[in-house]
Amino acid sequence: MIATSSVVIDYTISVGNIIEIISIIGGGLGVFLTLKNNVANLKDDVAVMQKEVKKFGEVLIGMARFDERFSNLDKRVTVHDRKIDEIQHGDGFVRNPRTRLDGEYP
Repeated sequence: MIATSSVVIDYTISVGNIIEIISIIGGGLGVFLTLKNNVANLKDDVAVMQKEVKKFGEVLIGMARFDERFSNLDKRVTVHDRKIDEIQHGDGFVRNPRTRLDGEYP
C-alpha cells in the first residue's frame, strides 16, 4: 500500500496576521526613514571632516616650515659656536703680537 501525504494550506486571515503584516511594513518604513536621516547627517559630517583635514594639512605645513627654520638656526648657532671655540684657542683672532692671550703686556 502506498501512502500519500497532502499539504493543507490554510487561506484564512486572522487579526494576528494583519497585525504582523502592519508591524513588518511599519518597521521597514521606520528603518528606511532612519537610514535616510543618517545618510543626510553623514554628508554634513563628511563636509566638516574635509574642512578639518584641510586645517590639519595647513598645520602640518606650518610645522614643517618651523622645523626647517629651526634646523637653519641650529646650523647657524653651530657655526658661531665653532668660531667662538677658535677664538678661545687664538685662531682667527687678530691681536697685537706683543700681548699675551690674557691681554696683559709682557
